[in-house]
Amino acid sequence: MRFQSALLTLVVVASAAIGSPSFKRDGVTVLADVNGMGTAINDFNTACVAFPSTGGTLPQANNILAKAKALGTAINKGTTDATASVAYTESQSAAIVTATKNLEGPFATALGSLEAKKAALLGLPVGGIRDLIINDLNTLKNATNAFGIATLHNTSDDQQGNGQAVLTLFLNGFISCIAFFSS
Repeated sequence: MRFQSALLTLVVVASAAIGSPSFKRDGVTVLADVNGMGTAINDFNTACVAFPSTGGTLPQANNILAKAKALGTAINKGTTDATASVAYTESQSAAIVTATKNLEGPFATALGSLEAKKAALLGLPVGGIRDLIINDLNTLKNATNAFGIATLHNTSDDQQGNGQAVLTLFLNGFISCIAFFSS
């Protein structure tokens, strides 16, 4: 009985430590998160491209919104891990900044794909699509900003400027797309 109680206590403490934001992560974990964001960006783009230029359906539009939410989840995971991370080494910092910079192309493609479908999306026979898209884009922008701040906090001094430039590029992309859908 004592062994079972001790084992249960050990499992509970270990589970809490692993699931806790205070459980320290590192640059390797954050780099894996960035790679996960890349997958989520590609999935979002695929959903945008799959939406037809005319005659799209609500399920297809919902798929775009679902992929946007999945991207937000990936970004938020990165933020959680970056916030709980120890300072990155110079090589980890360089790898994270490079991996994030490598997402610029897919990111721009995804936003371009979404913008290309604006008329078709807004032509769906339901109100509020514009607001949903703008809300999701704002949510993604805010999540990206939080990730950038958390990541820059742990990035080595030699990568601060590069990291800030990449963050600015992503934020400007969201701002531009939000403005496009707002007009």
